[in-house]
Parts: sequence; structure tokens; C-alpha cells
Amino acid sequence: MKKEKIQSGLALFIAILALAISLWQGFEERRHNRLTVKPLLSFETISHNQTKSIRLSNNGLGPAIIKGFYVYLDGQKVDADIENPWLQVMKKRGLEGQISQMWHLAEASILKPEQSYILLSWPIEVRQDLQIQVAIEYESIYNKSFSLKEDF
Repeated sequence: MKKEKIQSGLALFIAILALAISLWQGFEERRHNRLTVKPLLSFETISHNQTKSIRLSNNGLGPAIIKGFYVYLDGQKVDADIENPWLQVMKKRGLEGQISQMWHLAEASILKPEQSYILLSWPIEVRQDLQIQVAIEYESIYNKSFSLKEDF
């Protein structure tokens, strides 16, 4: 009788231990899956052939879903609903007709892993820096929110 109680106690202990390990493994697998599709956006300033550019890249392993793209000019948020925010930057900074490239990200745009966009290019001889701030809010496919903000 005592031997049977010990055996059943050990069986119960092993079953509980197996359940705990299975639950832990499930949580770790979920965490791993989220990390393997995490986007990682970054800005880079490039100077090449008398031109300066702002490049946005997704260096993460998952797509970045854009939730907001904002440009701040003299501390004030540029209203992107009225027009492309770069047009207001061009007017205020004396760059009208001088921008060689501009890209505006709309809400729900998706940046795939290893994808890059030149957001803005301008001639260095006209202006070295723009004294602006660019901010991006984005999500992973698991709806985890991230943000990025940088001065240029």
C-alpha cells in the first residue's frame, strides 16, 4: 500500500513537472516568435556628391507597419493632412526647387525587412542641416508599438 502511494505521488509530481515545462516552453516559443518578426527602424544621414539625404531603413527581421509619420519644423508639428510635410520644410528653409528627392510615409505603409527609403535629399551648398525633427510611430505584426524620433 505504501509503495503504491509513493508511485502515485511520483507520477503526479512528474505530470505536474511536465505540464510546467510545457507551459514554460510555450511562453518561450511565443517570445521567440515575436522577436523574430520585430521591426527595427533607423534613420541615417548620408552625404554624397554635394547632396545630403535622410534615409529610413528597416534593419529588423519583421515588417514595420507605419502608424504615424511626423515632421516638426521650428518645434511645431507640420500638418501632413493638408499637404506633404516636406513642401512646408522646403518653403521655410529656402529649398523650393532644390529638393532632388522626397518621400512621405502614409499611415498603414509597410516597410519590409532590409527595405530603405530616402525621405529627403537636398544640396549641401544651400543648407547643411534643416533644423527639423522627424518622428515615426510603427508597429510589428503582433501590434507591439515602437517609435523613432531624430533631429536633422
